[in-house]
Amino acid sequence: MRAVCIYAPNLSLFLKGRAETTQAPAQKAVAAALILPGSMGERALNPLEEIVGLAEAAGANVVDSDFQRRLKPDVRTAFGKGKVEELRILCSHHHANLLIVDHNLSPSQARNLEEEVMIRVVDRTELILDIFSTRARTRESRWQVELAQMQYLRTRLRRMWTHLERTEGAIGARGPGETQLESDRRMVDQRISKLRSRIKKVERRSVRRTNERASGVNASLVGYTN
Repeated sequence: MRAVCIYAPNLSLFLKGRAETTQAPAQKAVAAALILPGSMGERALNPLEEIVGLAEAAGANVVDSDFQRRLKPDVRTAFGKGKVEELRILCSHHHANLLIVDHNLSPSQARNLEEEVMIRVVDRTELILDIFSTRARTRESRWQVELAQMQYLRTRLRRMWTHLERTEGAIGARGPGETQLESDRRMVDQRISKLRSRIKKVERRSVRRTNERASGVNASLVGYTN
């Protein structure tokens, strides 16, 4: 029986820790690209160059990479069954703890792929948001990036609780799994609401300052000193 990778972080600690940025050690990652018809230019010629560069910019140590050309993504895992097995072996061989996919995965695709390769999977959008979060300098930009991350996270909460979902309906597992999932959704919704409120306040202040400057008299002084 194959072990199932369980990715279920403590969401309360995740949200609480947003205010404290710590330098995490570099993760050993395998990069994988899905090439579909219509890919043009450098990305088609060098399908792994961009995703490897993005992964390294996020602080990952890319130990290997692979790609697959398909007419369309597999509904279940994006990649074909044979390629998924190759990626699993590749990750296991390098003792990688992260698979970075150069494709936007649906929540179910990400969940299924994690179960197959048995390590955490990060898709293109999640990777780019992570890079933005490390590059944001102003308070407003950090809030905007976090808002995007929270909105993205909300659609994938059920993926984090796959181990509870598998026993849904079983004696002793019905209540806690549903309660935890709903609790996490409520926490994320509250955080999204708070971030939106903060951003709106900043935007209103910015508009007021712009209007105040526009209503005043603008003068330009030109001169010289001897």
